[in-house]
Amino acid sequence: MAVQMTLPLVPAISEPAGGAEPVGGRALTVGADVRPRARAIPMRRGFRDAVEHHCHRRAVSPDALVAAVLALATPAQLATVADPGAPQGEDITVVWRRTRTGGMRRVREVPSLRLRVGPDVAPEDVRRCLAFALSMAGTDLLRFATREVRAAEATAAAAAAQQEALQAARDAAMAALERLAFKPLDGGIRTPAQAARILGFLSEFGCTPDQVTRRFRELAPVFHPDTGLLACPDRMRQLIEARRMLLDFVRAG
Repeated sequence: MAVQMTLPLVPAISEPAGGAEPVGGRALTVGADVRPRARAIPMRRGFRDAVEHHCHRRAVSPDALVAAVLALATPAQLATVADPGAPQGEDITVVWRRTRTGGMRRVREVPSLRLRVGPDVAPEDVRRCLAFALSMAGTDLLRFATREVRAAEATAAAAAAQQEALQAARDAAMAALERLAFKPLDGGIRTPAQAARILGFLSEFGCTPDQVTRRFRELAPVFHPDTGLLACPDRMRQLIEARRMLLDFVRAG
């Protein structure tokens, strides 16, 4: 004989008022589509490019980065991350777009990323999450290639190149001066002819005291031991001796 059993009915589980329960610290609507709608998060152009580069290299989406940081980082940790900032004037471009009627109109393009994040997450917090993720991946990615940075780097590179060129020209001039400069005479200056050659004259004859003094004043700053381009005590000492000897010779003649 068949036995008939009556099973008690399990009462339906009722949801709290409003149909929401806290999950991970955020309200989640049960039975509804919990995936947030995509919205545009404005950001600096260089920062956006860094995020896209990182996501392409790691084969992840920006949404996944934001979700991971929101799940792992505490609010205190996130607050320590500087907001990379909203787009500035140099980040915004103006382009011409064709309308449905076939005309053309100007459109301002603001750099942004379309992310599926909840409406309760502010844009600056989204940018902080992305910056936090990039900082974990490596500091090089945080060098956002903004126009100011690129311009500053170009200016610094140009200044460095100019400085290098000036240094090369200075080295060449110093080498030329070294070749043209007289070699100190062993034993000192003995004749007016030697004195004339040290001062750059072809001969001790035909010089005037003014010419000798003027030539000495031209050469002294070059060989001065403290401030000269070719600082050399021996050359300076013999230059002074050459001036004295040649002046005595010219005045005696």
